[in-house]
Amino acid sequence: MFISMVLVLSGCGAKKEDALVPPPEPHYDAVLPTTTIVERGDVEPSYELKLELMDYANIRYKYSLAQYTEMSETYELEVEDVSVNVGDMVHEGDIMVSFHSEVLDEKIRENLKTINEAALEIEHLKVLQTINTYKDYSYDIEKLDRDINAAALHISDVRETYRKLGLVAQKDGVVSFVNTIVQNGFIKPDTDIIEVVSSGGLYIAPKDIGHNFKLGEKYTGATIDNEYTLEVVSAPEGASEDNVYFKPVGVDNVIEKNITLELQLPMQKDVCYVNKRTIVEKDDHYYVFLLNEKGTCNVVEVKIGESFGDNVIIKEGLEGGENAVIQE
Repeated sequence: MFISMVLVLSGCGAKKEDALVPPPEPHYDAVLPTTTIVERGDVEPSYELKLELMDYANIRYKYSLAQYTEMSETYELEVEDVSVNVGDMVHEGDIMVSFHSEVLDEKIRENLKTINEAALEIEHLKVLQTINTYKDYSYDIEKLDRDINAAALHISDVRETYRKLGLVAQKDGVVSFVNTIVQNGFIKPDTDIIEVVSSGGLYIAPKDIGHNFKLGEKYTGATIDNEYTLEVVSAPEGASEDNVYFKPVGVDNVIEKNITLELQLPMQKDVCYVNKRTIVEKDDHYYVFLLNEKGTCNVVEVKIGESFGDNVIIKEGLEGGENAVIQE
């Protein structure tokens, strides 16, 4: 309930009352809600338009417990380099975190040694072949060539393992978070290490909001922490013509999912409006509680329009002059 009643009863003690004296009447004090008058007049409303970053995706990179166990126990991996910071642009395939493993490096060294020794042996056999043309070393040379190819494949596999275990960007985007844990050289399983925001680079809003946007116009938009200038641009090839497209001016790596524009709308004559704090939203419907002469409330469903300051226009449901309850 939006009106609470406090009953303060008197004359309810254990003392026996004189039969000739009527008992006092019970009474109560009503705690009435705070109200405001629904107004009617000419207003110049504004409209808050929420822009959405086109094709927004926030990719979170982490290692599972199974991956971490393989990295630490099988390969004894240690963080070698974190090559990105918040705000950096990354491209698909970029290595954001690389590792060092003495186990893997030893395999590379062993196979390089095999390649070098086999190559020297091949050169030696070729020299012998020229000295003694009656001796055929082709089989030995072919075997050594196979050893070289096998060792090269092993090195390629090790490097692919390095790449697989490194943190590789899946899509183009902007780094929005780097965990200080990995910057300090550690990995914690099942914990976000890096986050990258991927997007189409533009902000969009539906056209059917009653405002005529023109190409090249600039607007000021804001988030909780930042303010941006946005320019109206043409729809990208293949994009819906039902949207308006905005490009941030002077900023390449915007990672805000939403930016809000406040649009000033034309003067409206003789409209009904009321304080926003009187509005109750429930399942995409809007209601106002009106205090009547009896001190109780009537609930009225309303249709709301644009806002201006602390007020909102009421398109249907109220006429003006009503006593509306402010929701605390």
